Amino acid sequence: AVLKELSQAGIVVCVLCMLSCLGGAAAEEGTVISADDFGTKDQQEWILVGAGWADEGIKKEGRRLIAMDKNREEGKSQWWFEAPKDFLGGDAAHAYNGWLQYTLGHFEYEDIGEGVMPGYDVILTSTRKKFSMGLKGVFKMPEDALSAIYQVRLEETFSPDNGTSYFQLLNGKSAGVRASKHEIVQCLANLASVRIRGSYFKGIE
Repeated sequence: AVLKELSQAGIVVCVLCMLSCLGGAAAEEGTVISADDFGTKDQQEWILVGAGWADEGIKKEGRRLIAMDKNREEGKSQWWFEAPKDFLGGDAAHAYNGWLQYTLGHFEYEDIGEGVMPGYDVILTSTRKKFSMGLKGVFKMPEDALSAIYQVRLEETFSPDNGTSYFQLLNGKSAGVRASKHEIVQCLANLASVRIRGSYFKGIE
């Protein structure tokens, strides 16, 4: 998944280009369970969830999906690209200990001096809501490139920022609690959607 942001008329455009999931324990190492490069034959329907994106929604340019903030006032809102149900829906328990990989980048953005907003960069929603979970700390601004590849291991010990963030449950009394192996397996076994964050800054994107 490639995500980029491009300034046009005061609005920064977000572009998503490639998302793939590599199998783990129950699949041969390196097996691609599902992938989407948004090519010309791609029929999968991505949507935006959250709040604050422009009325145009998602547009496609070549192998990219493009979305943007609605306006500066909506810059503090957060939204995500959500993969279609046939990307990795249903029983995806075989993806446990595998990798979710995507690429994210920026051409231009406004952070109004406050850096990246806190929030979940990757969200896995489950048909059993108590097992829905998210992961913070994945996104890092590349210093010398327009984009970077991000890899998220789908297991309970994975931390993208040296032990500060782990998968956390999202709902009910357990919201914010670190997810266990059982909960991650159950989430994947009843997976409803995969979400990749598109809004990171309080300025316009």
